[in-house]
Amino acid sequence: MHYLYVAFGSSFELPCENGSEWRLNGSLEVSNPVLRLQNASLNHQGFYTCRDLTGETVMTVRLQLSYPPPVPDVHCWSPSYPLKALCSWTLPQDPILPTHYISTYRHLEEIQECQKPSEQDRQCVLKELELFSNIPYFVNITAVNALGRASRVLPIIFEDIDGSRRVGKHSSERNYAGADVSYPCIRYGPFGSWSEQRVE
Repeated sequence: MHYLYVAFGSSFELPCENGSEWRLNGSLEVSNPVLRLQNASLNHQGFYTCRDLTGETVMTVRLQLSYPPPVPDVHCWSPSYPLKALCSWTLPQDPILPTHYISTYRHLEEIQECQKPSEQDRQCVLKELELFSNIPYFVNITAVNALGRASRVLPIIFEDIDGSRRVGKHSSERNYAGADVSYPCIRYGPFGSWSEQRVE
């Protein structure tokens, strides 16, 4: 069996060599060796079987409708500056498909991995930050699945709030297309008891 992931609203063709018809969940779909679908919707989801003139199965495909990943929403803070900072992220829409994440950060010209506790975690750690640096750290979180990828690059400057707490300040934020996006909440406070403040 083959698995085919298709984005909602898309169109595609699926040829079947030596086939004569396609069936969807057992019912005749088209009497043609090429399956063509327009504006894919949930009605198209299911098991497709290509059969030859004798009725023998040539190919079976499971079609699943889903979405490419949206641009992640990223938040960063530092519970133990300058030893480490934490960044976490969410997706504004569930892509349905299994999605993994690539997390890196850049300071000056050096690019490092922002380490995740596990592959599917939506949190990573930046370690050994430069003390009192006015040069931003650029955190890059990329969501990847079978239908595509989307990235958020977040520039952050870590600064002292009150002498005992430190926070990642969003110096600016743009997506890959260069479009401005809104500032997320800045999270701050003693580790384990965060409050939130929205920056306009």
